Amino acid sequence: PVYDTDISGETDNADLLTDFLMEIDIDTGKAGASCPDFPKGDNTVLVPGMENTLLSYDRTALSSYDLTSRTGQVLFDWLDYGINGSRVEAVHVQEDGRLLVVIRDLAEGSGELALLKKTDSPDASSPQQAAGN
Repeated sequence: PVYDTDISGETDNADLLTDFLMEIDIDTGKAGASCPDFPKGDNTVLVPGMENTLLSYDRTALSSYDLTSRTGQVLFDWLDYGINGSRVEAVHVQEDGRLLVVIRDLAEGSGELALLKKTDSPDASSPQQAAGN
């Protein structure tokens, strides 16, 4: 299936007006099943995740959506990592699962890279301790 977030034109499927993400049949051009439980946000950006998932991010949080189980979850809020989400320009998933986050401050003309990794360590009692390389 193909997933699309840009739905335009007339349709007889009223779900197109309320669903953020749905399957599109390429052969017929018709909308198929919607993806329920997809984390919605403000100006959401989609990027490929690991193992049949999509990551979505907006100015407040990073979320994950499992395309197989059709379940979504908020992974974390940007501010929990000391990141101003409105300055996140891009998120890229590395082969090892770490997240490379491009942060740009247009007003100051500066930028940063944040490398975040998931950890199950008991030492990671706060998101700041889990961030890093």
